[in-house]
Amino acid sequence: MNLLVADPSVAALAAALLIAGAGFAIGNWTGSCRLREYARRSRRDLDEAHARLHHIATHDPLTGLPNRNLLKDRLSHALTSDQHGGRTIALAAIDLDRFSAINHSYGHGVGDGVLAEIAHRLESTLWHTHTLARVGGDSFALLIESVSARMEAHAVTSAMLSVLERPLIVNGEEIRARLSVGVSICPDDAKRGDDLLAHAEAAMVAAKRSGGGRVLFFEPSMSDSMQERLALENELRRALAAREFEIHYQPQLSLRSGRVVAVEALLRWRHPVKGLITPGSFIPLAEQTGLIIPLGEWVLHEVCRQAPAWLPVTESGVRIAINLSAMQFRHQNVLDTILSALDGTGVDAGMLELELTESTLMLDPDRSAAALKELRALGITIAIDDFGTGYSSLSYLRRLPIDKLKIDRSFVRDLTGNDTDESIIRAIVSLAHSVGLQVVAEGVETREQLERIRSLDCDQWQGYYCCQPQPLERLREILEERGANSRTGIVAALTRASRRLSQ
Repeated sequence: MNLLVADPSVAALAAALLIAGAGFAIGNWTGSCRLREYARRSRRDLDEAHARLHHIATHDPLTGLPNRNLLKDRLSHALTSDQHGGRTIALAAIDLDRFSAINHSYGHGVGDGVLAEIAHRLESTLWHTHTLARVGGDSFALLIESVSARMEAHAVTSAMLSVLERPLIVNGEEIRARLSVGVSICPDDAKRGDDLLAHAEAAMVAAKRSGGGRVLFFEPSMSDSMQERLALENELRRALAAREFEIHYQPQLSLRSGRVVAVEALLRWRHPVKGLITPGSFIPLAEQTGLIIPLGEWVLHEVCRQAPAWLPVTESGVRIAINLSAMQFRHQNVLDTILSALDGTGVDAGMLELELTESTLMLDPDRSAAALKELRALGITIAIDDFGTGYSSLSYLRRLPIDKLKIDRSFVRDLTGNDTDESIIRAIVSLAHSVGLQVVAEGVETREQLERIRSLDCDQWQGYYCCQPQPLERLREILEERGANSRTGIVAALTRASRRLSQ
């Protein structure tokens, strides 16, 4: 030591070595700390990323609710848990009524906002033991585990219907929404998760088919109905692709001149096994599934394609009346579809007459009025179908640009034996004429009914007394018969031919 102290150069070297050694030790210790901190951060980031991925895999990104995968996991756990004991399980399938109409009318942005707001309201009705999941586009499901699951399911789902009584406000639009709910119970209805879900969905479909906006508990007969509905939906899709549909026409006649002034286009399905199927058997399903949009486009194009064939039959041509469903009318591209059909066939818009129901127009009177103005500007005639079964308000008749009212057949059917129906028709005719509208009586089946509506000053009529709906060529043959241009000749010719063809 003395030597080191005595020799300054050695002392300096020794000091340098001591300092370097200390620095190396300190550096190693600092690096080790940094590595441990980096490892901790990496593990934390990895755990957070894993948690995010798990949440994405098990939750719906739009509503934040559990998705179908997580619902199935919880349902499976509930069915197999040792703690299940004597508890029951309720599973509810929840579907938004007419959601496709909302999407078509307001766009998918508003549709997404509607789903998010509905999810928020539904969550407000839940207890902490319930699982609400979004399992499809506009479909939700609710899992309840309880000793009294049936009672809880009834209480909670009824509350869900109640919270939608207030309109939704999304992007400045006021939208009314309703739910159809089906409930199945384990072990009463099923013991397997897939069966429980299938039965809940069958009950939901039954609720929707009964008018919607209600809760139904599963019954065995619903399962058969569900299978029939799915089979019919598949057949309907196949029929649309195979072009199994055809147009039949029924004349509308003037009560003053006796001439045919229009023909109503009525859709028929020529099924390869079941034969001719009327629209009442498949149109409701087409509307529920959204198939009414491509089906309606086909009708418009086919009617316009056939329209020129009517020109030689009458002196000035006839209008062709086409029914538009609420979903078709509120579809964003309805005007483009009509223009495409007209342009593609060269048919004048004045030959078309569009029929819509009161309820369709009153879903949004202002928007309806704007759309009807565009259609009438093209020269298209607008008629309100089934008049008398909806709002029947003079105030909205004045607001909407329409040309004709078609009195619902239910009033005409009992006309000869019911003074009330006669008074209703008289009031409708007076109401219509006061605002410059024509009146058509539908469903005329007897001479007595025809004479009565004539005395009530109706303008036009149609019904089986004149002619059953016929394919284009058959109806052309009828109209071209001798005497078909006289006041009584058309009715006589149509009646004779219709009876002959139906024998």
